[in-house]
Amino acid sequence: MSLHVSRMVPLAMALLLLGGCNRQPKDVLGTPMTAEAAATATPEQSSTPDGLEDAGLSVLGYDEIRAIARDSAPGFDQMDGYYTMSQDGLWGLMRSDGTEVLPCQFSVPLTGCASAGLAWHALNDPSLTVERLDELNAQLQAGGDGTMCSGEHGGSSRYWYYDTDTQQVRVYGGMEVASVQDLSETDTAYGNYLPCMLGTYVDGQGDPDYYEATDPVTVVYANADGTLLNDQSYQAGNCFYDQALTAAEQNGKWLYLDQNGAAVTEAVYDATYGTADTSYASPLLNGYAPVCRDGQWGLLDAAGTEVVPCTYQGAAWDGGLLWLRQEDGWHAYTLPGVVKPTPAPTPDPLAELPDTITAPDRLPGDQDQTVYTTTQDGNLMLRAGPGTDYDQVGTIPPGSEISCLGLSDAAPDWILTRYEDTYGWASTEYMN
Repeated sequence: MSLHVSRMVPLAMALLLLGGCNRQPKDVLGTPMTAEAAATATPEQSSTPDGLEDAGLSVLGYDEIRAIARDSAPGFDQMDGYYTMSQDGLWGLMRSDGTEVLPCQFSVPLTGCASAGLAWHALNDPSLTVERLDELNAQLQAGGDGTMCSGEHGGSSRYWYYDTDTQQVRVYGGMEVASVQDLSETDTAYGNYLPCMLGTYVDGQGDPDYYEATDPVTVVYANADGTLLNDQSYQAGNCFYDQALTAAEQNGKWLYLDQNGAAVTEAVYDATYGTADTSYASPLLNGYAPVCRDGQWGLLDAAGTEVVPCTYQGAAWDGGLLWLRQEDGWHAYTLPGVVKPTPAPTPDPLAELPDTITAPDRLPGDQDQTVYTTTQDGNLMLRAGPGTDYDQVGTIPPGSEISCLGLSDAAPDWILTRYEDTYGWASTEYMN
């Protein structure tokens, strides 16, 4: 999660835009291609580029293809297996293999719901009536492609701060969640070193405590012990995840940084996804990242080398399949020997559910909210079943992030969850 806010400037609401940054609509950042660059750019051919293999898929005629980020903070998490694409200013949904799911019909690019597994947002599209949502959901569910989400629920925020007084990394939940916490297992998925805003802790004097970021916002990379990765500071930063490199911004351009803190590229790249307020260069996916330089796109490897030079009108990479926009449309290619990893099987979250806790009627589906944050109204009781008549088995502190593990048909406002090592049911009335 790249760092975020100055009390709060979100540095990460990501929408991974992977198509022609020299053809950007107003909601997309990127450096337009200069006249000098256009005059010297290598002419594009529809033949297979050197070092790539034709994937044998149909050529696509879309204007842009973008990876889809979840509407959350941080917003780096991408919706695996799908892109949002545009044609004549309208947006749709496609699988990463080029299969069209929803034709281009929305006034805004699609994003992913942060609270559900496979759910899509087209927030601020005025045409999305309840009736139309129902029609779209029927179409999506028929193909096993999730559901449209109305967005009428709480979101999630998680901002990393490097405390300038204690030299420790803390987590701030943002104004909606309003809680300051220590790092947890949730944060380890983003890498050993996290992009943290420099900030100072502020006692809320009865209101929730919070962190105040420096002005201007300054980002450093630090680990859970508070150790800095290097002596550099940045305007913004992306995450390492489990990859060799990450992207960091200096002087309005992006460079790629290794796990030792050394820059393996110069700061020459443009932001490739985000909004007009916050934008980022792409993280590595399975060892490669789409990059944009002087309005032209290519593919960078884990050594910082452009294995596909920045001479194309657009690039979209999902970790195994590369789409390049050439003069006659988008062509799909693979990299020899590079195979997208198969996700590890998800452990059964109910495998250790005690007999004393009521089992759920059903597991959460793609249309259900799966991540919640408890409110600041005090400790929330965990009960043995979905209702206040059941015995209390534990408590959850205010401002805690929890996952929905199961649902009750008879009590839809309760969820089964697990806090630390304790299973129990909790009321969503006291959650966002």
